[in-house]
Amino acid sequence: MPLSMKNLRISTRIGIAVMIPILGMLVFAAIQIVDAMRRSDEMQRLHALAALAPVISEVVHELQKERGMSAGFISSGGKNFANQLPTQRSDTDERQVQLTDSLSQFDRESYGSEFSSRLSSAETMLTKLSATRAGVTGLSLSVPEMAKYYTGTITQLLSAVEVMIKLTDNAEALKSIASYDAFLQAKERAGLERAMGAAGFGAGEFKPAIYKKFLQLIAMQDTYFHVFKQNATDGDLSAFRDTLSGQAIDEVERLREIAIDSVASGSTEGIQAGDWFKKITDKINLMKDVEDEIAGGLLTKVDSLASSASESFTVLSVVVAAL
Repeated sequence: MPLSMKNLRISTRIGIAVMIPILGMLVFAAIQIVDAMRRSDEMQRLHALAALAPVISEVVHELQKERGMSAGFISSGGKNFANQLPTQRSDTDERQVQLTDSLSQFDRESYGSEFSSRLSSAETMLTKLSATRAGVTGLSLSVPEMAKYYTGTITQLLSAVEVMIKLTDNAEALKSIASYDAFLQAKERAGLERAMGAAGFGAGEFKPAIYKKFLQLIAMQDTYFHVFKQNATDGDLSAFRDTLSGQAIDEVERLREIAIDSVASGSTEGIQAGDWFKKITDKINLMKDVEDEIAGGLLTKVDSLASSASESFTVLSVVVAAL
């Protein structure tokens, strides 16, 4: 033992010996507190965005319907959906107002420049909605031109929701976010399928570009549904199987076959755009029911993880204070 230690009182030596492991524990505990604080903040921000996501989704849902009606309106030379479009546009506007109100209370800056940029791009796109509607009403836009605007706006809105997956490294939360995002993407492709089908049936034929897109959209839905199933909870899978079955689903499959066979048969069998639109809208509304359940489950899970992270931070803080 060094001479300096020999000259120390026994109580001092004991104090030094005890202090070393205590300091080590305090350092370790401090690291744990910082990590717990980070996770708590991470989950709080994720919870806020998970709560905003359904509000964004409501706007997307109405835009998807408006896009489909607009496609049928344009392809029929203004004959189809002339009476329904004004009401649908009003429904879209109502949801947009709700989104604006929610965003006014949302701290977008805390989510970083990427999220803020995506949200701003979506808001900029929405300011062009009136001009696009005028082009649809005046039949100065083609179906592809109209669809490009609506699809681009919807894509920007959904891209803001996708940021959730970058907010956490929690495996449980990531699986739920992945399944939710995949389902949203599948529903968007169903919405595009509705628009392309309305254009094809409305015109009485599926022109090559629309026909090709129609087939691609069906295949893309299958791909996104596969990703959803790989990550979904048992409850979400059960809701998916139970809800997306029955007459509404079978009718869409029947009309799909008519559309697919039309190139060879040369006939759409007299199916009107409105008939197609109603049948696939029934299906998409069922998808919306499933989507809402998935979103609710995600919010509950994130809420639980946020509470757990907050409790861990509190317990660790108390322990360190006691030490």
